[in-house]
Amino acid sequence: MDSGGDDLDIDPQPVGVRGRIVALSDNVFGFAATLLAARLVLPIVEGDRANIEVLFDRFSTIGIYIFGFLVIGYQWWRHHQVFDRIERADTWLILINFVMLACIAFMPYPTSVLGESQVRVAALLYVVPLFVSSLALIGLWLYARRRSLTAPGADGGQHLLSHLLILPGVLLLSMALIPFSVTAGAVAWIALPVALIGAHLIDPADDDDPPVRARRHRGHGTVDHGLERLVAYSDGIYAVVLTIIAEQLGGSEAEPMTDSLTSAELWAQVQSQYDTFVAFGLTFYTVGLFWSVHASIFGRIVRFRTPLLWLALIHLMVIALQPFGLSVFLDLGSADSSAATATYLLFMLAASLTLALVGWYADWGRRCVAATTTHSQVVARRWQSATAAGIFCLGALIAVITDDGNSGWAFAVFALFSITDRLIRRRYPDADDLPDEAGFATT
Repeated sequence: MDSGGDDLDIDPQPVGVRGRIVALSDNVFGFAATLLAARLVLPIVEGDRANIEVLFDRFSTIGIYIFGFLVIGYQWWRHHQVFDRIERADTWLILINFVMLACIAFMPYPTSVLGESQVRVAALLYVVPLFVSSLALIGLWLYARRRSLTAPGADGGQHLLSHLLILPGVLLLSMALIPFSVTAGAVAWIALPVALIGAHLIDPADDDDPPVRARRHRGHGTVDHGLERLVAYSDGIYAVVLTIIAEQLGGSEAEPMTDSLTSAELWAQVQSQYDTFVAFGLTFYTVGLFWSVHASIFGRIVRFRTPLLWLALIHLMVIALQPFGLSVFLDLGSADSSAATATYLLFMLAASLTLALVGWYADWGRRCVAATTTHSQVVARRWQSATAAGIFCLGALIAVITDDGNSGWAFAVFALFSITDRLIRRRYPDADDLPDEAGFATT
């Protein structure tokens, strides 16, 4: 029986190899980026002051993580741009894509090695996989064009190629400098954001308006395909973070529970980890709350912009650090330590601020949201973001000024979330009355 499918206005391959390649790649990118932070470990020494000094010593490691996360995010976005222009896939295209994914999936290991030892071999071990992955992505694009696997109407091939050459160029410079100085090789990484900003200023439309599959029909309007992939990528990272939070239970020095324990001994061991389970529940709840706000923000965004991409990646980078923040909290002494509590809340503050920046940018001048968005809705959202950041700041301040043993009272500020939310909703009653997919009909 004829289903009438010929009359549907859909992509040539709504379900097929190409779509599965994209989905698989998104998952690998998301897992690899999140696992970079999962390998961050805080060595344990006696005393708060010593532990805090060790944490400061870890700033170089965190810097390595930041660069790796953003480069993986950048590679993911360029991968999206390439596959936005590809319609079909063959065996060689899949193999080239797997070479790139293998390099990306390998990155948590050299990130951990370089974080522990900033020597030349470790630096090369870190840079080479990124360089190979960038070459594989270029090869993937060139192969797709040569084999006519691109979608009809795909343009900007040479322009995209020039953008794809930026990352391997910077990494090649870094590899050339590392044998002389690891520091010089790392400083060369600064050339990447400079080159990207310059390329965007020269032609901002290249990143903001992909020419193929830019929009997909939905209801009476359209959905930006790049926006959909960014949301899916974000959900993947949130899912991984929520899952690996449990790995931090007991901290880095926890003894595994063995089969030889009696019921009484097992129950005593569980009771001794009471603070750990509470911290796990609180962290899971807070990350889930961030996801809820993230979903609300992207639920009103209808237009994609390159700055939005980078702000979203920075927020995801901080979200991926939350399991590390939990491990720091547990290793420094949990709620009995003012240093542990303050550090833990500062990790949450960073996530809150970066998420607020995403929302503020989207609402600013209605550059990313629907034109029907009202001024009171924008103001209400800004107040919600500001009060959330203020609550985390207040909690960290309370933790700092209180003595060890009483710093757990800092978590009482979480009760303010419900109070401030009700006050804002009462002051701006139409804050939740967002038009259902209003922007789709206007873009």
